[in-house]
Amino acid sequence: MNRTKKLLKNIILFAIGSFAPKFLSFFLVPVYTKFLSTEAYGVSDLLNTICSLMLPVLTLDISDSILIYTIERKSYGKEKSAPLRYGLQIVLKSLVFLGVIFIPIIILGNNLTLLLYGGYIFSQYCISAIYSVFIAYLRGTDDIETVVFAGVINSFVTIISSIFFIVFLGFGLSGLLLANIFGGIIADFFIAIKIKVFKIYTSKNSLLKDEKEQMLRYSIPLIFSGLAWWINTSSDRLFVSVLIGTEINGIYAIANKIPTIINALHNIICQAMQLSVFTEIRSTDRERYLTRLYDMYSFSMNAACSILILLDKILAKFLFRGEFYVAWKYSPALLIAAVMYSVTGYLTTIYAAEKKTKLITKATIVGAGINFILNMLLIPKFGLYGAIVATVIGYAVICFSMLWKAKSTFSINFGIGKSLGAYLLLVFQWILILFYEYSYGFQIIILLFLCMFYKKAIIDLMEIIKSIIIKILKKKL
Repeated sequence: MNRTKKLLKNIILFAIGSFAPKFLSFFLVPVYTKFLSTEAYGVSDLLNTICSLMLPVLTLDISDSILIYTIERKSYGKEKSAPLRYGLQIVLKSLVFLGVIFIPIIILGNNLTLLLYGGYIFSQYCISAIYSVFIAYLRGTDDIETVVFAGVINSFVTIISSIFFIVFLGFGLSGLLLANIFGGIIADFFIAIKIKVFKIYTSKNSLLKDEKEQMLRYSIPLIFSGLAWWINTSSDRLFVSVLIGTEINGIYAIANKIPTIINALHNIICQAMQLSVFTEIRSTDRERYLTRLYDMYSFSMNAACSILILLDKILAKFLFRGEFYVAWKYSPALLIAAVMYSVTGYLTTIYAAEKKTKLITKATIVGAGINFILNMLLIPKFGLYGAIVATVIGYAVICFSMLWKAKSTFSINFGIGKSLGAYLLLVFQWILILFYEYSYGFQIIILLFLCMFYKKAIIDLMEIIKSIIIKILKKKL
């Protein structure tokens, strides 16, 4: 299978596994905004934010090591399940450590709210930690079908449970938290049975001491990168909750629902590209190939962002109810931030494939520091807009520093000027929709300008689509 065909196959599979579930959950937003208060949704978002902080720290970010070392061992004909076994050992130790801390606090606290929140954080961490190492192993073994099916199961169970607990039983916040847990548990059990995890864990095919050290040397720097990403993606939720209230954080969390379409698109394309990058990183034409992928990817993200900003108010009228409707004002900027995050995710894949994890860490720490300072300065003065501006600037710093560094580190020129021009057009579009009610004509012109920036990428995409259609027609004939 040639690399383009394999990439397309993976994109289709990830589309089924990522976009379809997110598309369905996207239409749950009216349920959330009708049956939950802004405070309840803000609390739920805050608890998930805490879980996302704990995950890379307590697991030593071992899932990233599992992915790349599983790929390497598979290519060398070695026992490919050994990295997963070591990763599971680290996860189980982290669960014991967390249990020793959490369980006494919950018991001694003697408070139902503390029991609910503490129990959810512990359960969600457990589910997420196991899921992350499972998915890394499956991707490393190229078992994308199982990754896709697990994602569909997770989303489907979560969606059905949410409707049952929130709408029919009226559990409110508790129902939302229970639904999240149920979806993750079923997905973990499915993967565990599929890969025969008990057999893997009890196997005698362990890594050598130096191999374990290599995995940790790769993953530990990524802990700081993970923390920095957490500051960029999630710390503003804490600042907003503490400084201006969990009700406002609920609106902020709902405003992030439209950008989940960008995140879904990113998950589809970037996860498929990640496997291609790891495979092709040593090829003789890697600069041309990786630049071509970047241009097509960047165009897809920017065009999707422009279209969603154009449709922002229309989507908000359909999705956001009552006091949540004001969230439409914040979604466009969060869409731009999501695009920068997505593009940085592609660049991170290249750095990770070259095992330049320290460079990833440096860039994300600088961006996180700027984000943190801006949150403290801007949120008290400008409220939610301050948090959003801080997020956009933090992502921009990381994105452009990694684009610039790629030129000297890998001799790959991704076209910083073109990327900067595209982002400025999107910012202009955000200003238009915020201050001018009838600006749709100007926004369509901006979309056309974006297409002009990425003329070659569009041609490449059309050639790929054309080749797919020809292959399909030949098979039918």
